[in-house]
Amino acid sequence: MSNDSIYMIGGLQTTSDPRDYILLPYCKQIDANLNIVDRAQMKVPRCSVPLALIRDRWIIAMGGLIGRNKPCNIVAAYDT
Repeated sequence: MSNDSIYMIGGLQTTSDPRDYILLPYCKQIDANLNIVDRAQMKVPRCSVPLALIRDRWIIAMGGLIGRNKPCNIVAAYDT
């Protein structure tokens, strides 16, 4: 992974109903000039995902939420 890039992974989008939201499967690479490049999406959309960067190459997504108060028990690896 380049030192001048960051990654945005997952998230949620609110709806007109404050009790509802849409989970996002995004993985976006953002460089120092704020150029955004779409990368492969997560197979399981989620939010509140703990992430780890391994050897400056692998991003590991561990768990997160797949619904309101519904924890995800999936671990995914992304090769940057």
